[in-house]
Amino acid sequence: VTVQPGALLARRADVAVGLQAALTCDVISELPTAFPVAVLTAPREVEPCALVRISAARSTGFVGRAPKVTWGFGPLTPDAVVARLLPILQDASDRSLQVLELPPAVLAAAWKAHQGQLSEQAEGNETLDSSDSADGRKLQEARADDDNETNETEANETNDTNETVLASLDKSTVSVAPAPPEPALEVNVTVENWQGQTSKASVVVRVVEREEPMPQIVPITPLQLSILHTDAAELAIETLASCGGGSQVLVRWQYRELGLDCAEEFNITDFDPACYWQYVEETTLKDLSRKPGTLLLPALSFKPGTMHLFRATASFSDSSAMAERSETTFNLTVRHRPPPAAKLQGPFMTSEACGFMLDASASQDTSSAPGEAAEFEYMWHCETDVEILPENESDNCGLHRFGQRRVHRSFVNITN
Repeated sequence: VTVQPGALLARRADVAVGLQAALTCDVISELPTAFPVAVLTAPREVEPCALVRISAARSTGFVGRAPKVTWGFGPLTPDAVVARLLPILQDASDRSLQVLELPPAVLAAAWKAHQGQLSEQAEGNETLDSSDSADGRKLQEARADDDNETNETEANETNDTNETVLASLDKSTVSVAPAPPEPALEVNVTVENWQGQTSKASVVVRVVEREEPMPQIVPITPLQLSILHTDAAELAIETLASCGGGSQVLVRWQYRELGLDCAEEFNITDFDPACYWQYVEETTLKDLSRKPGTLLLPALSFKPGTMHLFRATASFSDSSAMAERSETTFNLTVRHRPPPAAKLQGPFMTSEACGFMLDASASQDTSSAPGEAAEFEYMWHCETDVEILPENESDNCGLHRFGQRRVHRSFVNITN
């Protein structure tokens, strides 16, 4: 039934009429599918008595809607710790929290349970070792009685055989099992946008017990950074209180260049300070930042094709001089200088009676800083479509015989 706008509807008392309005439309978007990028920020080291905050808030690609966030543990996390902390991660996943917080009391209890589990395993191993030692002593006593009944000739033959077997062993074939990875908090996160696209990230947080409490260091910028030598470099951290220690937090930055041919440290004659950690303020680098947790180095601070290490350390103002500091290390790579972009301007066709000019001055050095004049070396050459050139015309395309009908192609090579 189609009813025109403004029509009057009437129904009989004995007839039921149901009216329902509905609007259906198809929405077509020309925007491409968005792919999220999961990013985790967390301290690299924490003490068991500290609040641990792991954040996925810097993740991107959610296209204007809150993402679905799922938290989990990686294989480096001990089973005893997983058993006690898993409910917190499950609750954070159910609520799609972008920041995961592990309370100090819960973390301390979980790590204490892990330490207790290790102690039980160690005691069990000691019991097995003592049992094996007792059995070994009995076996040795029995063998000693048998050896007393063996004549000297048999003993010499046995020694000769043992020496032959030992000599045949190749030490290069003896392999040592690698040490098991150190237990830590390995936390994984999966973020999903409303388009169904997902991204995963993980972070490893070492749990350490120090004699003195130290601030937590949380990297804000990536630990691996790649730039051009014309780019500024910014490294940043934030510090969090840990276990209620200290008052003012002191942050210092250290620097070391990679790839140098450094001599041994004891060789004073060849000592190069750049081979070892130096405080940034003691180097030629200039920090433009006014924040202690940020290191801002201007463009052209490094040569192309070099690698550099920066280490941030944090302590409290009342920490002892010999106390172990919190630290995190950044790796900065300065990419090689890209080639210049040659641009050749001039006519594509000209009369034999007219002169012409080719201009390459608009060429650009893409690796130069804005406003910096490019310094180029130019090399010109050209080609012609004539297969066999007259004598003495191989180097200049026969330009002095330009009146003849020929096609010439000019080229310029530019080196920065």
